[in-house]
Amino acid sequence: MVRKLSFVVFAVVLMVIGCGRQVTPNKTTGPSGAPNGGSLPSGFVQIRFTTAAPMDFANYRYVIVFNTSGNGQTPYANAYLTNFLNYSFAFEVVGNNGAIGQPLFFQYIAQTAGVPASAVPLQYVYGQQLFLVPRLDGMGFTLQFQRSMFLGLATAPPSPGATPTPVPSGSAAPTPTPGATATPTPGVLASQWAFNCFVLNTSASPVSSMGIGGASDTSFIGKLDVSQPFDTTFVVPAGAVPAPTQAAQIVQVEIANSP
Repeated sequence: MVRKLSFVVFAVVLMVIGCGRQVTPNKTTGPSGAPNGGSLPSGFVQIRFTTAAPMDFANYRYVIVFNTSGNGQTPYANAYLTNFLNYSFAFEVVGNNGAIGQPLFFQYIAQTAGVPASAVPLQYVYGQQLFLVPRLDGMGFTLQFQRSMFLGLATAPPSPGATPTPVPSGSAAPTPTPGATATPTPGVLASQWAFNCFVLNTSASPVSSMGIGGASDTSFIGKLDVSQPFDTTFVVPAGAVPAPTQAAQIVQVEIANSP
């Protein structure tokens, strides 16, 4: 990938307010084929990602980024400018022959100062640890995953000899370098998470996010307490900088959690 140094970040002062409600987790309907007859089982998080038009996998990738460090800081799409500050893990929903494919799962690993963090691909058991079901109208998807996927993973840079892949400004999920490896280590999962969602173009540059500033937003607050049951909807505010197309425009993201 080629870095796009011309990416411009502008600060905005308006904040997205997520209208949330507390629910009993077993009332949250999961994707077809999910465990417990479709209800959200303990230890899982469910995300309903909605776009303004049917998703376009020929031109876009749909990314959900989490900060599980416990510092409560939201990850933003200006990742190249901040060395992927507050990026811990990401799911990237991509296409496969024009249809929705199995999600990619990454951990972001910091290296030396001034060098962008590496996105290390991680394996998981599809159908057990993670489910993905597209909407029938194509305008989004439901992704359900086990929180323990974020435990016991890499805490060190890729193995020596792996060349970091240059990433474009704002890239939320750069293509990992072949040969990069991760050393599993025991970990403790913080209960205070933060998240954001982006849509990337074919150059891996962001074209939209959850905030009013669109791809350049640094105002959105996406805080989650995964020690508690919740079902919260975060709506992209009216007047937000529009995406290039409706297929790239995020409308809202609903996140449910079962402790």
